[in-house]
Amino acid sequence: MFGRGVTLATMKAIYGERHMGLYMSALIQAGDILLPQLKESGGPKPTVVPVGIDQDPHLRLTRDLAFKFRRKYNFTPPSSTYHKLIKSLDGSPKMSKRDPMSYFTLEEKPEVIAKKISNAFTGGRPTAEEQRRLGANPDICPIYDLYLFHFFERDEDVSNLYCYECKGGHMLCGEDKQRLIKLVTNFVQEHQRKRSKYMDKAREILE
Repeated sequence: MFGRGVTLATMKAIYGERHMGLYMSALIQAGDILLPQLKESGGPKPTVVPVGIDQDPHLRLTRDLAFKFRRKYNFTPPSSTYHKLIKSLDGSPKMSKRDPMSYFTLEEKPEVIAKKISNAFTGGRPTAEEQRRLGANPDICPIYDLYLFHFFERDEDVSNLYCYECKGGHMLCGEDKQRLIKLVTNFVQEHQRKRSKYMDKAREILE
Protein backbone atom coordinates (compact mmCIF):
# COMPACT_ATOMS: atom_id res chain seq x y z
CA MET A 1 0.00 0.00 0.00
CA PHE A 2 2.73 2.47 0.91
CA GLY A 3 4.66 1.52 -2.22
CA ARG A 4 1.85 3.11 -4.21
CA GLY A 5 2.35 6.37 -2.36
CA VAL A 6 5.99 6.99 -3.29
CA THR A 7 7.98 7.24 -6.49
CA LEU A 8 11.46 5.98 -7.25
CA ALA A 9 12.58 9.61 -7.49
CA THR A 10 11.37 10.21 -3.91
CA MET A 11 13.25 7.17 -2.59
CA LYS A 12 16.43 8.24 -4.38
CA ALA A 13 16.09 11.76 -2.99
CA ILE A 14 15.91 10.37 0.57
CA TYR A 15 18.33 7.43 0.42
CA GLY A 16 20.39 7.97 -2.72
CA GLU A 17 20.95 5.38 -5.43
CA ARG A 18 20.52 2.14 -3.47
CA HIS A 19 19.47 -1.47 -3.96
CA MET A 20 15.70 -1.97 -4.33
CA GLY A 21 15.72 -4.13 -1.20
CA LEU A 22 16.66 -1.11 0.93
CA TYR A 23 13.74 0.87 -0.47
CA MET A 24 11.38 -2.00 0.36
CA SER A 25 12.87 -2.28 3.85
CA ALA A 26 12.22 1.42 4.43
CA LEU A 27 8.54 0.97 3.47
CA ILE A 28 8.26 -1.95 5.89
CA GLN A 29 9.74 0.19 8.68
CA ALA A 30 7.19 2.89 7.89
CA GLY A 31 4.51 0.22 8.28
CA ASP A 32 5.93 -0.79 11.67
CA ILE A 33 5.96 2.82 12.87
CA LEU A 34 2.38 3.58 11.79
CA LEU A 35 0.85 0.19 12.71
CA PRO A 36 -0.15 1.33 16.25
CA GLN A 37 -2.23 4.11 14.68
CA LEU A 38 -4.57 1.69 12.88
CA LYS A 39 -8.03 1.26 14.35
CA GLU A 40 -7.47 -2.43 15.09
CA SER A 41 -4.37 -1.48 17.10
CA GLY A 42 -6.22 1.04 19.24
CA GLY A 43 -5.63 4.04 16.98
CA PRO A 44 -5.72 6.66 15.79
CA LYS A 45 -3.18 7.98 18.27
CA PRO A 46 0.07 9.95 18.13
CA THR A 47 3.32 7.98 18.23
CA VAL A 48 6.85 8.84 19.32
CA VAL A 49 9.74 6.78 17.93
CA PRO A 50 13.15 6.64 19.70
CA VAL A 51 15.92 6.40 17.09
CA GLY A 52 19.53 7.24 16.43
CA ILE A 53 20.09 10.27 14.22
CA ASP A 54 21.13 7.94 11.38
CA GLN A 55 17.53 6.70 11.25
CA ASP A 56 16.09 10.16 10.56
CA PRO A 57 15.48 9.44 6.84
CA HIS A 58 13.05 6.65 7.82
CA LEU A 59 11.11 9.09 10.00
CA ARG A 60 10.93 11.70 7.25
CA LEU A 61 9.64 9.09 4.79
CA THR A 62 7.09 7.85 7.34
CA ARG A 63 5.84 11.37 8.02
CA ASP A 64 5.36 11.89 4.28
CA LEU A 65 3.42 8.63 4.03
CA ALA A 66 1.30 9.50 7.07
CA PHE A 67 0.35 12.75 5.35
CA LYS A 68 -0.47 11.05 2.03
CA PHE A 69 -2.63 8.37 3.67
CA ARG A 70 -4.18 10.56 6.39
CA ARG A 71 -7.69 10.52 4.83
CA LYS A 72 -7.77 6.75 4.44
CA TYR A 73 -6.28 5.83 7.85
CA ASN A 74 -6.49 9.05 9.89
CA PHE A 75 -2.74 8.93 10.51
CA THR A 76 -0.93 11.50 12.65
CA PRO A 77 2.66 12.16 11.48
CA PRO A 78 4.92 10.43 14.02
CA SER A 79 7.37 12.32 16.20
CA SER A 80 10.81 11.10 17.19
CA THR A 81 13.47 11.44 19.84
CA TYR A 82 17.14 11.20 18.88
CA HIS A 83 19.69 9.33 20.91
CA LYS A 84 23.44 9.51 20.95
CA LEU A 85 25.10 6.45 19.45
CA ILE A 86 27.84 4.60 21.32
CA LYS A 87 31.04 4.49 19.33
CA SER A 88 32.37 1.25 17.91
CA LEU A 89 35.26 -0.35 19.77
CA ASP A 90 37.41 0.51 16.74
CA GLY A 91 36.59 4.20 17.17
CA SER A 92 34.18 4.58 14.25
CA PRO A 93 30.92 6.48 14.84
CA LYS A 94 28.74 3.46 15.67
CA MET A 95 28.93 -0.27 16.29
CA SER A 96 28.27 -2.57 13.35
CA LYS A 97 26.87 -6.11 13.32
CA ARG A 98 29.09 -6.76 10.30
CA ASP A 99 32.24 -6.34 12.44
CA PRO A 100 32.24 -8.56 15.56
CA MET A 101 35.28 -6.71 16.92
CA SER A 102 33.33 -3.45 17.03
CA TYR A 103 31.09 -4.56 19.91
CA PHE A 104 30.51 -7.31 22.46
CA THR A 105 27.34 -9.06 23.59
CA LEU A 106 26.11 -10.31 26.95
CA GLU A 107 26.32 -13.90 25.70
CA GLU A 108 30.02 -13.85 24.82
CA LYS A 109 32.65 -15.45 27.03
CA PRO A 110 34.23 -12.95 29.46
CA GLU A 111 37.71 -13.69 28.09
CA VAL A 112 36.53 -12.83 24.56
CA ILE A 113 35.06 -9.55 25.79
CA ALA A 114 38.29 -8.79 27.66
CA LYS A 115 40.28 -9.30 24.45
CA LYS A 116 37.99 -6.99 22.50
CA ILE A 117 38.30 -4.24 25.10
CA SER A 118 42.08 -4.70 25.24
CA ASN A 119 42.28 -4.19 21.46
CA ALA A 120 39.88 -1.25 21.39
CA PHE A 121 40.74 2.18 20.05
CA THR A 122 41.26 4.95 22.63
CA GLY A 123 41.75 8.68 22.73
CA GLY A 124 45.23 8.28 24.15
CA ARG A 125 48.49 9.90 23.08
CA PRO A 126 51.28 8.07 21.19
CA THR A 127 53.43 7.75 24.33
CA ALA A 128 52.84 7.53 28.08
CA GLU A 129 54.99 10.61 28.62
CA GLU A 130 52.88 12.67 26.21
CA GLN A 131 49.66 11.48 27.80
CA ARG A 132 50.79 12.38 31.30
CA ARG A 133 51.84 15.82 30.04
CA LEU A 134 49.01 16.62 27.60
CA GLY A 135 46.20 14.31 28.65
CA ALA A 136 44.02 12.04 26.51
CA ASN A 137 40.91 12.82 24.46
CA PRO A 138 37.83 11.12 25.93
CA ASP A 139 35.56 12.70 23.30
CA ILE A 140 36.77 10.20 20.66
CA CYS A 141 37.21 7.25 23.01
CA PRO A 142 34.80 4.25 22.98
CA ILE A 143 36.20 3.13 26.33
CA TYR A 144 34.98 6.38 27.87
CA ASP A 145 31.58 5.85 26.19
CA LEU A 146 31.18 2.48 27.88
CA TYR A 147 31.81 4.03 31.28
CA LEU A 148 29.49 6.94 30.48
CA PHE A 149 26.52 4.94 29.21
CA HIS A 150 26.76 1.67 31.12
CA PHE A 151 29.34 1.10 33.82
CA PHE A 152 29.57 4.25 35.96
CA GLU A 153 26.41 4.97 37.92
CA ARG A 154 27.46 8.28 39.51
CA ASP A 155 27.92 11.53 37.62
CA GLU A 156 30.88 12.32 39.87
CA ASP A 157 32.73 9.24 38.63
CA VAL A 158 32.10 10.18 35.00
CA SER A 159 33.27 13.74 35.61
CA ASN A 160 36.42 12.54 37.39
CA LEU A 161 37.23 10.15 34.53
CA TYR A 162 36.69 12.83 31.89
CA CYS A 163 38.40 15.80 33.54
CA TYR A 164 41.02 14.38 35.89
CA GLU A 165 41.97 10.89 34.77
CA CYS A 166 41.68 11.32 30.96
CA LYS A 167 42.14 14.98 30.09
CA GLY A 168 44.34 15.55 33.11
CA GLY A 169 46.66 12.71 32.12
CA HIS A 170 46.46 10.97 35.50
CA MET A 171 45.51 7.58 34.04
CA LEU A 172 46.96 5.80 31.04
CA CYS A 173 44.64 4.07 28.57
CA GLY A 174 46.00 0.60 29.41
CA GLU A 175 45.13 1.11 33.07
CA ASP A 176 41.71 2.42 32.13
CA LYS A 177 41.04 -0.62 29.95
CA GLN A 178 42.03 -3.02 32.72
CA ARG A 179 39.62 -1.35 35.13
CA LEU A 180 36.82 -1.51 32.53
CA ILE A 181 37.57 -5.16 31.75
CA LYS A 182 37.09 -6.02 35.42
CA LEU A 183 33.78 -4.12 35.61
CA VAL A 184 32.43 -5.57 32.37
CA THR A 185 33.45 -9.19 32.91
CA ASN A 186 32.09 -9.19 36.47
CA PHE A 187 28.79 -7.80 35.16
CA VAL A 188 28.60 -10.29 32.30
CA GLN A 189 29.44 -13.27 34.51
CA GLU A 190 26.67 -12.31 36.95
CA HIS A 191 24.24 -11.70 34.09
CA GLN A 192 24.98 -15.10 32.56
CA ARG A 193 24.61 -16.79 35.94
CA LYS A 194 21.16 -15.23 36.46
CA ARG A 195 20.13 -15.98 32.89
CA SER A 196 21.02 -19.65 33.28
CA LYS A 197 19.25 -19.83 36.64
CA TYR A 198 15.95 -18.54 35.25
CA MET A 199 16.02 -20.18 31.81
CA ASP A 200 13.71 -23.03 32.86
CA LYS A 201 11.27 -20.51 34.37
CA ALA A 202 11.28 -18.53 31.12
CA ARG A 203 10.49 -21.67 29.13
CA GLU A 204 7.67 -22.48 31.55
CA ILE A 205 6.14 -19.01 31.08
CA LEU A 206 6.40 -19.21 27.30
CA GLU A 207 4.80 -22.64 27.21
